Amino acid sequence: MPGGMIVEGKTERLILKPLELADAPQIQAHFPQWEIVRYFLNHDP
Repeated sequence: MPGGMIVEGKTERLILKPLELADAPQIQAHFPQWEIVRYFLNHDP
């Protein structure tokens, strides 16, 4: 993946799309602890 970009993932029943800035409020509601979230990615989405 060039530049560490996350590409779309797809199966018959599921489509995973890269995160966008507009997703931040929903993600923050589910993962409010920075001590855990900071290890998810090694760069900002």
